[in-house]
Amino acid sequence: MNDSLNHSVTFDRTPLRIDSPQSLLLSVVALLLVIAGGSSELSADGPNSNVVLNSVTDGFRIHMTYFPAYAKEGNQSNKNALGSPDAGVVILLHGKGGDRLVWDKKSGDSQLSFIDGLRNELGFAVVTVDLRKHGESKSPDGAQDDAILRVEDYDNMWRGDLEAVKQFLMDEHQDKKLNVNKLGIIAADDMAPVAAQFAVFDWSKPPFDDAPANQPQARTRRGQDVRALVLLSPSANAGRSRLMAAAKTLRDPKAGIAMLIIVGDGDELDRGVSKSVYQLVSAMDREHERTYLQSYKQVKFRGTDLLNNVDTLNVMAQFLNKHVQQLDSPWEDRRSRLER
Repeated sequence: MNDSLNHSVTFDRTPLRIDSPQSLLLSVVALLLVIAGGSSELSADGPNSNVVLNSVTDGFRIHMTYFPAYAKEGNQSNKNALGSPDAGVVILLHGKGGDRLVWDKKSGDSQLSFIDGLRNELGFAVVTVDLRKHGESKSPDGAQDDAILRVEDYDNMWRGDLEAVKQFLMDEHQDKKLNVNKLGIIAADDMAPVAAQFAVFDWSKPPFDDAPANQPQARTRRGQDVRALVLLSPSANAGRSRLMAAAKTLRDPKAGIAMLIIVGDGDELDRGVSKSVYQLVSAMDREHERTYLQSYKQVKFRGTDLLNNVDTLNVMAQFLNKHVQQLDSPWEDRRSRLER
């Protein structure tokens, strides 16, 4: 890839707005550290854990890397990655044929990654995942079938693989190392419909039956934790996952899910899908406060190739900070009241 992605950027209908001076400061600091060459003693090369999970649906072994949030002392993060009950969490997904290492790429003179910026300055916990038949998440016997993605594989990605990741995060939540109710997901191309379908699945979970029938609002939630999606050059379909169908559910104002769609204006494959999804979702976001479409002029690159653009990293950091980390959603015990 020899061409530069540093082209002019346009936002359709409404630019990403940062409402508070604090959030603007955090976003700018994150940009400076991740991209412009600021110095930091913390790095994604520091404390992290490579974890192997069993997919909830069929036990397929899923490899992921968990980067805990840094513990907080007052309003400041320290150097110990011990987690924090105030920390939002971001799941980073690759595109079709990719793997989680794409998120380890360093940027700028400081050679820090996007993960570093999310953790060091914005206070997130981060998870990078190899969904089935990608990266390290291959069949133990090296079956040739790993090279073929079938319809059921895409179903198992959202129903099984990502649900296993969510259960892992729920355990970390209960240990007060993060706040799972502040969850964002970034996904590229074919994994975008998968991520959107998982969000629908997460929001469809019924609460525990742990409160009187006349007090349904007191029941403990099982899901409804995905609060924001970033879709890079989203594909229309992946197996039986249909992005437009998922978007029709996710646009419900009662859910308040934020969505940022990023696409190259020269990407004929994904440009139309991106604009259609944006128009569908933004029609229910009349104040234009949680739905964004960012188009890069004269750019044909798609999916995770867009991560090579400095502005992509900056806007994603601002979006996640505003719509996930700054949410007013205090940590709460997510066990059924009958088990406490």
